Amino acid sequence: MMPGVPEPRKYAAVLTEDLWHLSKVAPPKGARAFENRYFSVRFLSYGIRGHSAESYKAELVCRHEYAWDECSVVWNFIWAKWASCFHDAIYQWAEALAKLWGCTVKEVLAWADAVFLERMLQDCHTKGEVFMAHVYFAGVRVFGYRYHQIARFFRSISGRPLGIIKS
Repeated sequence: MMPGVPEPRKYAAVLTEDLWHLSKVAPPKGARAFENRYFSVRFLSYGIRGHSAESYKAELVCRHEYAWDECSVVWNFIWAKWASCFHDAIYQWAEALAKLWGCTVKEVLAWADAVFLERMLQDCHTKGEVFMAHVYFAGVRVFGYRYHQIARFFRSISGRPLGIIKS
C-alpha cells in the first residue's frame, strides 16, 4: 500500500452470483428501467409462469461482485441478508433513480424499504422471524431516510462522489 493512500473499504459480503427478486411492491410513479454494472431494475408488463401481469411489478437484480455491509446496526439475521442486499443497492443509487423517475429521493427510499420488508418476509420461516422482520422494518422506516441523508452529507464533504460504486 502506498503511503497516504487509504486502503479500499472492505464489505461484509460480496455476491458470487447474480441475486434476483421479483417484487409485487408498486414503484414510484414514473419509474423506468435502470441498470449499471452492479444493479438493475426493470418493470414488468407481462405475466410470469402463470401469474398475471399485476402479480409482479418489478424484477430487481444485484449483480455478481456487488458488495454491501449486510444488515447495518443489527445482527445479520439469515432471513434479512438478501433483503439487505437489495435495500442497500436501491439506497446506494437512490439519487440516480429519483432523477431518472422524476420523483423524490424519499419516494425511492420508501419503495426500497417496502421491497426490503417483502424480501425479508419471503425468506422468513417461523412466526418469530416474521415478527422480528416487522420490528426491523419499523426501525428502517424510522431511521433509514435520516441515515441516508447523513451518509450522503459526509460523502459530499469527504470528496467521494455520490452514488459511488462499491469496490
